[in-house]
Amino acid sequence: MDSITTKQRSDLHLSRKLYHFSGVVLIISLFNTLDRQSSLLAMGATILLVVPLDYWRLHSKVLKQRIVKWFGPVMRNEELSTFSAMSYLLFGVLITIYIFPPQVATLALWLLAVGDPASGIVGVLYGKDKILGSKTLQGFLGGFFACMVVGAIYYWSTGILIDRLVLASILTALVGATAELLPLGRIDDNFSFPILAASGVWMIFYLFGGFGG
Repeated sequence: MDSITTKQRSDLHLSRKLYHFSGVVLIISLFNTLDRQSSLLAMGATILLVVPLDYWRLHSKVLKQRIVKWFGPVMRNEELSTFSAMSYLLFGVLITIYIFPPQVATLALWLLAVGDPASGIVGVLYGKDKILGSKTLQGFLGGFFACMVVGAIYYWSTGILIDRLVLASILTALVGATAELLPLGRIDDNFSFPILAASGVWMIFYLFGGFGG
């Protein structure tokens, strides 16, 4: 059953990409609706619900079968015996919104929502030139251009760095694509991506006056 209902990392897996995008967009919406303290409490509560359930799944055959039945279309084979990407993502997002200013965290999460899936889709469909592990030049460029569009829309809509729109968008694209590309040992990229992206975006804001004042 597991091998039928789950997929490999090398598969296109559009349902997982859509699930990832929708989940991160929901987090962004809540983050921009609630105040910072409420956002942190909501993320903490979600982690306290999801992570223990994820751990229990790994040690309960019955629960594992139910989870695979419900979430099989968005799961990967390796997640049958390890924590799911959702657990890592929630921790990464919690750290991001705790450490970084709201405008930085928001843009980093948009890069996570759009850039990561875009890189994966382009890499699977057109990737042929390996540049780092299983990552390809084509996937990197797909993520780069997706992040550049995200950055441009964000800066334009918020009025932040509007006088440096092109340069800021290009640098933001480089940050997002690099955050997706770089491996950090065995750390899941759903955890590392938002933190790395937010770190890079913070530097852009700091260097070019994105914080105002």
